[in-house]
Amino acid sequence: MTRPTTPIRALAAALCLGLCAGAALARDTGYLFVSSENDNAVTVLDGKSFQVVKTIATGERPRDMKLSADR
Repeated sequence: MTRPTTPIRALAAALCLGLCAGAALARDTGYLFVSSENDNAVTVLDGKSFQVVKTIATGERPRDMKLSADR
C-alpha cells in the first residue's frame, strides 16, 4: 500500500526540483530524473512517492537533460 502524497511532500519535492540543475519526467514511466551539479550525479525518483529509486554517477556538472523514448 502506498501513502498518499501530502501537500508538504509535494511542496518539498517541487522545491528540490526547483533548486537542482535540471529535472526531467520520463513519459509513461512515472520516474523523475533530477540532476545535481554539486554531486555530479542524476537521481531517479518515483514520481508518485518521491522516493529515491537510484543515483547514477555522471561526469562533471550534469544539467539540461533531454529524454528520448527510444532509450
